[in-house]
Amino acid sequence: VTSCDLLKDLDYTVTPSPLEMHADSVRVKVDVKFPEKGIKKKAYAEITPKLAGTPLKTVTVQGEKATANGTVIQYKAGGTMTYTDVIAYKPEFEYTELVVTGKVFKGGKEKVGKFQDKEIAKGTIITPYLV
Repeated sequence: VTSCDLLKDLDYTVTPSPLEMHADSVRVKVDVKFPEKGIKKKAYAEITPKLAGTPLKTVTVQGEKATANGTVIQYKAGGTMTYTDVIAYKPEFEYTELVVTGKVFKGGKEKVGKFQDKEIAKGTIITPYLV
C-alpha cells in the first residue's frame, strides 16, 4: 500500500466481499494487519476508505511513540485493527470499488505522496432492490 519506510505494506480483509446492502445501507468491515515493523514508532496515518468516491469515516493508526489520537500499533510485533462503518446506500455503489486512501505523518507534518491508494473490494450486492 505504501512506498515509504514510515508505513509498510498493510494487509486488508473486507467482510463480506463484495459488500452487501441491508435495508437502506451498506455495512463496511475491514480488518487491517500491520506486519512486524509495519509503522515507525513516531509516525501515524489517517486512513479513509472510499466507496464510489464517497469518503467513509477516517480512522487514525499510530506508532507507539506518536502523539496522535489513534489505535496504537507496536513497532516490533506489528498488530491489527478493525474498521467498521455504515453508510446510506447510493445507486453508484453497485458497480464500484472500495478503495483505501490516506495520509502519513511524522512529527506532525504530512509526508506527501507516502500513502498509495489501494482497491480492497469490488461492488455491492443489492438483493433487496431485486425483489
